[in-house]
Amino acid sequence: EKIEGVIIKTNLPVILLKGIVLLPYNEIRLEFDNEISNNIIELSELFHNNRIMLVYDNSNSNDLPMFGVISKIIKKVELPNGKTRIVIKGEKRAKVLEYLNKDKTDEVLESIVEEIEDINLDVEEEKVIIKKLLKELDSAIKDIPYLSNSSINLIKSSNDLSMVTDVIASSLPISLKRVEEYLYECNSTKRASMIVSDTEKERKIVNL
Repeated sequence: EKIEGVIIKTNLPVILLKGIVLLPYNEIRLEFDNEISNNIIELSELFHNNRIMLVYDNSNSNDLPMFGVISKIIKKVELPNGKTRIVIKGEKRAKVLEYLNKDKTDEVLESIVEEIEDINLDVEEEKVIIKKLLKELDSAIKDIPYLSNSSINLIKSSNDLSMVTDVIASSLPISLKRVEEYLYECNSTKRASMIVSDTEKERKIVNL
């Protein structure tokens, strides 16, 4: 929620992700078959306009990550096998200020979060960076046969560098650890440089 451009704290239920990282502007499908998970979905629907906090938890410790993505449930399907399938779309990077019910395993994990804003760029500067980035990727697709251009085609008309970098990063053939690095990088200009670096590495591997 924003008041006159100022980001304020908001409370959201939490889903902890294992083995998958969701970047903003991208979608994932999840299936649930237990009461706690269904309670999370219901809480999101009833009180949070279908929004939820997704946190990638790659540790075995009790210390939960203080960073994630504010996301929205855009589709829910009750399956014949009793499971619930939801489609979630990432919206904004966010900082977790506090976890609620962290030590109560029979209750929904909730969080107090705050959006993280990207660094504002000059409109023309943003257009130039996007143009250079897409030119680099068009060239890379010709050299890297397994690099998909389906996502890239969707953002060719966009002037939002933050969205462009997150969509492209999700389509790259990179490790889960590298996707996590994209998640934690809040500067879209730096993410653009990371994309160029990753495509160059793939080119060198293909040419060996």
